[in-house]
Amino acid sequence: MKELTQQQKLQIEKLVTAYNGDLLAFLRKKMFNANHADIEDVMQEVYYRLARYPKIDAIDNLKAFLFKTAENALIDRARSAKSRQAEHHVSLDVQPVEQESVHMERTIEGEQKLILLKQAILMLPEKTRHVFLLSRFEAQTYPQIADRLGISVKSVEKHMSKALKICKKKVGDFY
Repeated sequence: MKELTQQQKLQIEKLVTAYNGDLLAFLRKKMFNANHADIEDVMQEVYYRLARYPKIDAIDNLKAFLFKTAENALIDRARSAKSRQAEHHVSLDVQPVEQESVHMERTIEGEQKLILLKQAILMLPEKTRHVFLLSRFEAQTYPQIADRLGISVKSVEKHMSKALKICKKKVGDFY
């Protein structure tokens, strides 16, 4: 790898300083069942890729580039894990027919619960729904949501608690 220029080093340092917390929160949401070490590994991979990028100082929106790089690292990681598990693959041709019906039942059940969840989200009061969608679908942290909506973090917590309670009541233990 070619030596980084001082400008490139400053750009990466700026990214780490400005967005490390956001990147960590983003990866925690995307890798919800991963341990901290795995999340740190992906963060290191993201910063390594940025360091290798030859024209980092020419990027207009560094934050967007950082998160797109993180998404790509996650995709690559999933592909790698999938290929490592290929040796354990069993052809569908030898799977018993019962497994197909169980899979079909689970698929239908999942689709039904998804419909119930969508209905529950639509039933939420407007502000509660907005807070819920920002948290769950835009991966924003509670402080980010509070700043964006001009409310306290405690209010965000109350709205999320209310949203989760309503969703759980409507859908059951699925959510």
